[in-house]
Amino acid sequence: MRGTVRTRLAAAAIAVAAGGGIAVTAPASPAVAFFSPPLFLDIRVLSPAQLVAGGAAVQVPVEVTCTSDEAFVSVTVTQRVGKRLAKGNGFADIGCTRSREQVIVTVVADQGTSFTKGTAFAEGQIFGCAPSVCGAETDQTTIEIRR
Repeated sequence: MRGTVRTRLAAAAIAVAAGGGIAVTAPASPAVAFFSPPLFLDIRVLSPAQLVAGGAAVQVPVEVTCTSDEAFVSVTVTQRVGKRLAKGNGFADIGCTRSREQVIVTVVADQGTSFTKGTAFAEGQIFGCAPSVCGAETDQTTIEIRR
């Protein structure tokens, strides 16, 4: 019995060491899309975004792929403007075409500070459901905001 426990512990230690070695030597890659048959979700936040109404909002392009009937997309943008932060959220319901498509999401600045041209941090999320499973996928990146 003692030999069996040692054998199992040794096998577990070898598996952990091998996995750690693969993790260290494997190149870093972007987030993998959510996939659980029959549901596939993918989102990429694109740049540049366009200022709207003097900085009251920005229009952010996102590229989405989904296999559900419809999906919900949200985008959050945060930008340093002087010593303050401009921040806002935007949302869109989309019909999924099962192929890659570009959608523009309008992100409205919260009260207080408007967006301006320059760089900003953006996070996009897509959420959808198939008959037996729901899932979400997120992308984060730095974007350029232009007039």
